[in-house]
Amino acid sequence: MPLTRTPTKTVTSIDDVLSLAQDLIDADQQDLMTSAAGNTVACRARCTVCCHQAVPVGPAELRSIRDAIAEMEEPTRNAVERRIEGAAAELRSLGFTRTSLSDVASTQREDVAQSYFANRVMCPLLEDGVCSVRDARPMACREYLVSSDPSKCSSLEDPTVVRIRLRRDVLDNYTKFEAGHGDNGSLILALALADQIPASLPVADQSQTGIFRQLTAM
Repeated sequence: MPLTRTPTKTVTSIDDVLSLAQDLIDADQQDLMTSAAGNTVACRARCTVCCHQAVPVGPAELRSIRDAIAEMEEPTRNAVERRIEGAAAELRSLGFTRTSLSDVASTQREDVAQSYFANRVMCPLLEDGVCSVRDARPMACREYLVSSDPSKCSSLEDPTVVRIRLRRDVLDNYTKFEAGHGDNGSLILALALADQIPASLPVADQSQTGIFRQLTAM
């Protein structure tokens, strides 16, 4: 069900804001899935072409993913950790030494994204073609939906790929909020997971109602 009422719980950290943003995106996606209007979502389990992209994440998302990995049972957790180290090592050997896209000139970011995708380094969080941290998956992954044939996603420049836009741009609003509170939301997932993850930042004197309004601003 879509969230139609603004929550009233007090927000104390960026992690709390992330949790609300994730709920909003999931609600909008569920609303889209159950609506009779609009395009049909073509994405399916084990359709993993987009899982080879340079996924941008912020520190709060990394903490959420790390918490999900810590709760995994063995041998799954150890396998995921090995894939994280392996993906980071492979990317660095290919010349991807910057964890943050913010360190790359804005005019060069598209080139970095194309080069990353061309090397087809699989997301280390994939387990048998399915996201192993689905409930904690990045917001960029949550909102990436297409109505066109998924095979067309094999090229980032295919003009026939049809993206489905959710009714609210929660990701963009969250990224702006995050940046305004000192967090870098342009970390490359596969590299950043292998690095030291910053501690959570506080969000002073803001109600969840106020945050809700910022995240759902049109």
